[in-house]
Amino acid sequence: MRDGAEAGHPTPALDRKVTVWDHLLWVFEAFTALSGSRQIHMAGARPISVSEIHAYCELMQIDDLEERADFLQFIGRMDRALLGFYEKRRPKR
Repeated sequence: MRDGAEAGHPTPALDRKVTVWDHLLWVFEAFTALSGSRQIHMAGARPISVSEIHAYCELMQIDDLEERADFLQFIGRMDRALLGFYEKRRPKR
């Protein structure tokens, strides 16, 4: 795929590739782990619950309140972006 991009061919998958900064890689990995805990209903995916995020913080021994607050914000923003992406792709009734 990279060869095609270097040759000037369209590569939609590479164009959409997400870049994760090294110092936030742990947040991205946590998000992927937490995404597995989300509930799925007939109306679609539900947001990751705060209780799941809290349990993750406990499990990973994230004890600092400011770090937990930042973590909650990061996960919430990523979750809203992913759910928005899913919503745009859902067939309209």
